[in-house]
Amino acid sequence: MERAAPLAGLEEILPLEPQVTLIKSLNARSKDLYQTLNNNYFLVPTGSTTISEDLVSQLHKLARQNYPVDATLADAFRQSHHIVLWVSLRLSSRIAINWAQATQQLLEHVRQLASEVPALKVGIIFDGYCNAQQASSINTEMQKELSTALAFIERPDQSAIDWVVLPGANLLQSVIWADASDLGMVHVGTIDHKYWWFTGKPTFVHRPDDRGISMSADTTRNAVPFRSTEGLVFSYGRNVTGNSGKDLRPNLMDYEINLEELSTWIASVWPLVQPHLRTTLRSLPLDKVHYASPKAKAFAEIPRTIQLAKDHWAKGADDVGALFCKAFCLDELDVRGSSHLLKYVLIRFLSQPTTSENVAQLANAASLFAAMEPSSEWIRSRIKSFGRDARFAENEGAKYALKFARNQSRRLLHPPKVPPA
Repeated sequence: MERAAPLAGLEEILPLEPQVTLIKSLNARSKDLYQTLNNNYFLVPTGSTTISEDLVSQLHKLARQNYPVDATLADAFRQSHHIVLWVSLRLSSRIAINWAQATQQLLEHVRQLASEVPALKVGIIFDGYCNAQQASSINTEMQKELSTALAFIERPDQSAIDWVVLPGANLLQSVIWADASDLGMVHVGTIDHKYWWFTGKPTFVHRPDDRGISMSADTTRNAVPFRSTEGLVFSYGRNVTGNSGKDLRPNLMDYEINLEELSTWIASVWPLVQPHLRTTLRSLPLDKVHYASPKAKAFAEIPRTIQLAKDHWAKGADDVGALFCKAFCLDELDVRGSSHLLKYVLIRFLSQPTTSENVAQLANAASLFAAMEPSSEWIRSRIKSFGRDARFAENEGAKYALKFARNQSRRLLHPPKVPPA
């Protein structure tokens, strides 16, 4: 499939049979229409039926085939909690500014309604920006969502909850984890389609007061004809001034979730949820906080690793090998925010006294720092200092690493000459 919201670029990740190409035809120009027809593509007008039961079944099957570990963990997570809640994060536009308050209210209402269950065990899955394909880095949107989720998770009043954090994971992973939940509170748009279209579970969709300019509610209801809309509610919030995101379309404002409607919805859907509460629980095979994406986990660990490094040196310890490896691995993952940690570790490492045992490590560290900061006067000064030390010349590995570092630091001083045209 070429385009089928919310799964853009579907043909690259979902080898579904039969292959059908879908083109979003809203505001299509005549050239686009001609190309579409000329290639025998199948046109799907916005708002028409686009999801079939067979497609949903194929998607679930493919997701579990591609991510068998997630499938096993999601099943275990569900069976180790009486109830699992799905909460979405959206911080790019149409931001729900009282998102944390609404999440807490959802949790408290669930605890009240399930008061007959002794020692109720609740799990929460945070959904957010997921990759249609394997991405090489954690983008800015994911960073904001991960930081927001982490701030909520680390609140003292959340210590009894187990968490799964999805921002940064693959789209197929999120489909697997969605199936492990019992009900969802989601932002309007693609992020609500992903949940309700593929689970059909009770869903509270909150949105700004954009009545008259959006067809999202009708599209969501009509797109999956084989599902009952029982338990599906669209709630208009109270708009606040401004839009802190990138989407500046009219009326797509930041807003407050209508907490009264949220309370009413929870009470109304509880008869649908209650029969599915687990009574016999398994032991939880996961950490208290499970990140579906290793890169997201690495990003979340950066502040803790920096503090560990500071504590390490504050105690006068000189063995920084483990911290250096940790920082280097984070940078190799291309986790945004990790490069400053690696530089911090390198500077502290390169500031150590030189010994016969550490000359090779110092030279390698110098070459890495010079590659990252070729214009740094500080690293040029350190390289010159190392070059005057005979111990570097006596060690073959250190000698070649220092030569590489020297070449890296000269890149901006002596740029390659461009031959005349």
